[in-house]
Amino acid sequence: MREVMGETVPILKGRGEARYEAGPADFVDVGSRVVPRKIYAAIEGGRDEPDVAMIIEVRQGLPVCTEVRLVSRAEGPEIRAKDLKSVPILDWTDEIVAECSWVRMQSGGIVQVSGKGHRDVDRRNVARARIGRPRVSPKHLERVARVYREHVDDRPTHAVWRAFGGSYRTAARNIERARAAGLLPPTAPGKKKA
Repeated sequence: MREVMGETVPILKGRGEARYEAGPADFVDVGSRVVPRKIYAAIEGGRDEPDVAMIIEVRQGLPVCTEVRLVSRAEGPEIRAKDLKSVPILDWTDEIVAECSWVRMQSGGIVQVSGKGHRDVDRRNVARARIGRPRVSPKHLERVARVYREHVDDRPTHAVWRAFGGSYRTAARNIERARAAGLLPPTAPGKKKA
């Protein structure tokens, strides 16, 4: 049976707790720290605020929030638009990941370092890892190129936009990225190539 490490740590100045279960192979490097692939966080709301549950996962080397759930408290009001706006997803993600991060030792083992000074370093580490990282995966660019080629004779940019959503400009940028990655040939004005 696989060894499982798990821990519950207080987060956001005691407003909630984060829980993760991970075997030794399930920790991943994020910048200069090591974090669990998946973290479950529960943040208690105030008297008139809902409780918040988050799931944070490491994808493409970056910690990202993959789920947010707001739950109205029994004695509190319903979920309102202002409640949705009041959840600082990116800040909380960075804070929670910092609370759950570990340091890799030269021996190969990992150790959790506590204290406010270390948490500040860990938060900056997560923010640094986020800067300049590609947000579009190579697999997504392959899918963009495939849709583009399938519609090369009939508004290919429009087809990419319809297939993946987002803005029309994002579709055009993803086509440019696919070209830069060598998945589509270069084009000349007025000449279609796929």
